[in-house]
Amino acid sequence: MASALIDLAWYLGIVRLVGAAERFFKRPAVRRYLEYVSGTLLIGLAVRLALATRP
Repeated sequence: MASALIDLAWYLGIVRLVGAAERFFKRPAVRRYLEYVSGTLLIGLAVRLALATRP
C-alpha cells in the first residue's frame, strides 16, 4: 500500500513537471530560440557533409 502511494506521488510530480515544461516551451521567445539553434545545427551538419572527403 505504501509503495502505491509513493508511486502515485512520483507520478503526480512528473505530471506537474511536464506541464511546467510544456508551458515553458510554448513561449514564443523559447520557440524562436529553439528554431534558431536547430536550424544552425542542421546547416552546420550540411556544410560538414558537403566538405567531407570520400575515401
